[in-house]
Amino acid sequence: MLVVASAAIGVTLLLTAFSSTDSEPAPTGPAPARRLLPTGPPRPQIVAMRETLRVQLPVSQSRVTAIGYHGVDNGALELEPVGRQANQGVLGRLFRRIAGGGGTGLAYYQLGGRGPETALLDVGAASGTDGYAPV
Repeated sequence: MLVVASAAIGVTLLLTAFSSTDSEPAPTGPAPARRLLPTGPPRPQIVAMRETLRVQLPVSQSRVTAIGYHGVDNGALELEPVGRQANQGVLGRLFRRIAGGGGTGLAYYQLGGRGPETALLDVGAASGTDGYAPV
């Protein structure tokens, strides 16, 4: 066994040491302009509602990392999320699949807290992302 293992290691070393592949990295072009330039204002997309008030996504859709709602007990009003809850329980997901409702907007997370469960809206994005007024 020791002789076979030594022979396999020796062959591997010889093949990798005298390989004929080009070791220089392939030339790369300039970075895409959309990565270097500001993304501009986001397309209008409603993420929450409060009666007739529509809260729009405050950052570009391509920059969103997560959307979350949580409760607070300071008198804030409850929002109605538009979309589907990503961290919904098993029974809720099963009911939604059977009934076929609530899946047209972005996915959001319910984060807990005190007071109305959807009183505060958090929109995550990379550092340096431009933010715009959501209303």
